[in-house]
Amino acid sequence: MSSVLTSLPECWYDVPQQHIAFGVFDVPPGRDRESHNINPRKGSSAMNIQTHQKIVHRLCGRPRSTVTDASRVEMETSHEMIVDDLGLVHGGFIFGLADHAAMIAVNHPNVVLGAAEVKFFKPVKVGEKVMAEARVEDSSGKKKIVAVTVERGEETVFVGTFTCFVLDQHVLA
Repeated sequence: MSSVLTSLPECWYDVPQQHIAFGVFDVPPGRDRESHNINPRKGSSAMNIQTHQKIVHRLCGRPRSTVTDASRVEMETSHEMIVDDLGLVHGGFIFGLADHAAMIAVNHPNVVLGAAEVKFFKPVKVGEKVMAEARVEDSSGKKKIVAVTVERGEETVFVGTFTCFVLDQHVLA
């Protein structure tokens, strides 16, 4: 299995190219700050986030802190995320939050996800706030192993191990 993880994965997804500091955002053309959900907290310290600059924070979480090899990303679930009349949030949004936190923990413009092993422990309902905490646990060349926990208050709802790769150039270049 480790020989598979040391080679670069064959599946990729969009990785933004520009560097930003949290609180200083470029809003995509045709969108205003409100619709892009970019409202950094007043007085928040600058966080030099170098990846995923164009992600939609209301769907994948808003960065709350980042330090070398670690991040915290918070998301308030919304009606856009529910799958039924009882307000169950689709697990893909929780996974997306965790993935976003993992990418920020690695914090490189060319980081991509290669694999993930995850477990869902509790359901999440619309209107609940969840916080993802990610930490790089191992780093070997281009490969980074990131542990992520998602909590609702004091309750763990999700854990995962994300295998990320830092490429020499953008995956689409």
